[in-house]
Amino acid sequence: AVMKELSEDARWADATLAIASCCDEPAWARECLAKFDLGLGGGRRLQDILTVQQIRKGNKQFHLRQIQGAAGCELSEMIFFDNEPYNCYDVNELGVTCVYCP
Repeated sequence: AVMKELSEDARWADATLAIASCCDEPAWARECLAKFDLGLGGGRRLQDILTVQQIRKGNKQFHLRQIQGAAGCELSEMIFFDNEPYNCYDVNELGVTCVYCP
């Protein structure tokens, strides 16, 4: 339901959806995004609704700064979701709103 709203509701038309992933196999991560069917009809995949992708080695502060530059927004305008508490602590230092998702 969330992905459907973000991708179809006009209220979110100006929102930037981004992903920040630190991994050893960026090509594999991109392949997963290309295969993740959103179940919205039309065969839309997760990669289709992402505006910015930061998939590489590096810490989350680096990733979020890169997303900030690509999206043209302030760090304080971002919301960051992560399942690792240390990533939330790290990104919170930048002024980004963080949501821990265990």
